[in-house]
Amino acid sequence: MKFVLPTVILLSLMGAALSPATAIAGQAAPAAAPRVKALTPTADSAPKTTAKTKTETAGKPADFGERIERNPQLASRVHALLPPGVDLKTAAEGFKNEGQFLAALHASKNLNISFGLIRSKVIGHKSLGQAIHELQSETNAKAAAKAAEDEAAADIKTSRTLRTSASSQ
Repeated sequence: MKFVLPTVILLSLMGAALSPATAIAGQAAPAAAPRVKALTPTADSAPKTTAKTKTETAGKPADFGERIERNPQLASRVHALLPPGVDLKTAAEGFKNEGQFLAALHASKNLNISFGLIRSKVIGHKSLGQAIHELQSETNAKAAAKAAEDEAAADIKTSRTLRTSASSQ
């Protein structure tokens, strides 16, 4: 009996299922086989290939920097916000979307904060408000971020309106 108790404790610590009869005998009850996902790909799990190019997803360019470049009105606005000598596509890398990128540009210009500093904070998973607060603690970061986001949204809306009206003529 001395040896049964340590075996029962050891098996229970290892996660073995014990029935009352096997606990007395010190043996583990047979456990049900765990459900494991198959490692071999099935027809449903195999990667799907499409005829679309790398830059196209559902008819839209995947790279919003490229999309901005294709829109002359928005591109000229963005180039005016970019620091001298900075390439649009390089500056846009790492941002989640066009709005986030444009808002960071506006905040940089509005608050006279280096775009590189704002960019590194936002790409580093900070919100625009958090980035502004860390870089200019005396500024009302929430209001400044909202103003920059509103300007970015207006830029996007204006460029889409101009593009839509130009294509319908």
